[in-house]
Amino acid sequence: MVKKKFTSLDLYSSEYCEFIEYDFLSDINNRNSNDNYSIKGSGTSIVGSFFSKDSTVIETYSESEVISLDVANREIVVRPTIMLSSLYKLLIPHHL
Repeated sequence: MVKKKFTSLDLYSSEYCEFIEYDFLSDINNRNSNDNYSIKGSGTSIVGSFFSKDSTVIETYSESEVISLDVANREIVVRPTIMLSSLYKLLIPHHL
């Protein structure tokens, strides 16, 4: 497995971790219950909360951040890569 260096935006912490690019349309079927996985969304958190020593980072990607939006029922499903600013821009016009 390939290792990649992850660094927090505040540059306080960094770590080389194994990582997996994960397409949400597929599934990870070979996961052991003792595996230490963490999921990286957009990677814009100030602190390095998505990586740790000896963890495998699942890096997410998608062409669309919004999976579904149901305004009537006030429900939205999004991918972890969405930025809060994008989410707010989508929800505010619907008064959500």
